[in-house]
Amino acid sequence: MIDSDRSSWRKTTFWLWEGVTMYLRPDEVSGNLGAFAALSAPGSRIALTYLRRKNGRIPRSLFLALLGEPVRSAFEPAEMTAVAKSRSWRLISDTSLEDWLKQTPDLKVMRRRIGLQRLESIWVGQA
Repeated sequence: MIDSDRSSWRKTTFWLWEGVTMYLRPDEVSGNLGAFAALSAPGSRIALTYLRRKNGRIPRSLFLALLGEPVRSAFEPAEMTAVAKSRSWRLISDTSLEDWLKQTPDLKVMRRRIGLQRLESIWVGQA
């Protein structure tokens, strides 16, 4: 059982949760964020990747489905922040490939070669 009294945790933690959320249902993403928060001292941070919705829907990948890894969730940026906030995480940043391309004009990306990753974002928060 997880001790949810975070005052008993003394050291801050950095969680890296990369390439997982898209395979979980939204309630499972929320539950995991709650578990991470329960195990984290105040000031701990988390960085996670998530898929942004495409035209308001969860993007599909035939390739991943054939591998037995169907995409089960995608979020609008405000929605991801609301889910995390409901589990005691505060937004620090939320960036996507489009943001990185604007900041790094010399970066050349062939969009068709990156597949679903073109819709991936990195959300960073603090407990």
